[in-house]
Formats: sequence, C-alpha cells, structure tokens
Amino acid sequence: AGQGMAVQFAADAEQTLKRLFDLVEQAGSNHPVLEGDPVVQLADLNSVDPRPAQKPAMIEPDQIRTQIDSMTVAQKRQQALHGNKTIRMLLIRDQNKTIHAFVLKNPGITLDEIEQIARMPSVNPDALRSIAGNLDWTKTPSVCRNLVRNPKTPLKDALALLSKLPISDLRALAKSSNVRTAIQQAALKKVVQK
Repeated sequence: AGQGMAVQFAADAEQTLKRLFDLVEQAGSNHPVLEGDPVVQLADLNSVDPRPAQKPAMIEPDQIRTQIDSMTVAQKRQQALHGNKTIRMLLIRDQNKTIHAFVLKNPGITLDEIEQIARMPSVNPDALRSIAGNLDWTKTPSVCRNLVRNPKTPLKDALALLSKLPISDLRALAKSSNVRTAIQQAALKKVVQK
C-alpha cells in the first residue's frame, strides 16, 4: 500500500504492450475489485496508445459481507491472510472462530486494528492469547489495557499484562467493577506495592 512500480518498454515494443494490455483487461474482468485493493494503472511512456485505464468500482461493505458469507472456510482463511482492512475487520467477527487466528497473520494488519481486536469479546480466546504473546503489539499500553479488560482474554495472559500497564491504569482497574475479580485484586496489589 502506498507504493508502486513503473516499467518502461522500448519504443519498438508495441506488440508486447498490446498483449500486456489484453492480459490486464482479461484479469480485471475475472477478479472482483474490493475496496482498498491496489489499482493497476498503465502509463504510456513511449507514445504508444494504451487503452484508457478504468477506475475500479467501489464495493460496499455489505456486498463484501455477502461475498464472504458465500465463501468456504478455506477461502475465508485465504482472505484473512491476504485481504484488505475491510475484509480483515469483517472476518474477525466471523462466527467460525478458527478464522480469527488467520486475520492476525495478515502482513497488512495495523496496530490500530490490533487495538480494536483486543477489545472485542467475540474474538477467539486463542487469538487474544496470540496478541498477548506478541511483544511488538504489547509494547502499546492501549493494546494491553484492552486485553486486560476483555473478559475473553485468558486470565493468565491478562494477569501477566498488568506489569506492562502504567500506574494510572492499574488504579483504574483496582477501582473498576467491570473487570474480573482476579484482575481487580491483582491490580490493587500492584498499586499497593508501588
């Protein structure tokens, strides 16, 4: 995302360019364009008359949801691993909780998404455990805070994350009636020790 590639052809490459344009056109008609997907644009650098690039139609999240609902589990896993943000956020809410772990393995996933996922009680506890075990993600206090407050985060992992929270968060947890008793007591104990 945010990057591109330019290819320049020799001036006598008209046949090659014509074939390339045909291939791109065929590929574009066979694959639905999803919101956030990269767009292929071909530029004429040598005065060859390219076919005009068409802007892809934007697909609404409801349409994507309908497509996802009709997919097999294997297809959903592939989309979880390679899909864009819209697809990731729909799949993390999928009823088949085995999909959730694949969303976390997507190389395009952002810290903002991880913060949201860590807050969701509908997420598979094993996926929450994976987030809690990722040192890069748990460097961020908001991820730790969301995991600790999430009732579906395995208790052992939530308690371990208390040491990564600032004292202000520990005080808030110690006073909160909206967290599990074991977390409230452990937070109170840490506040007293400090």
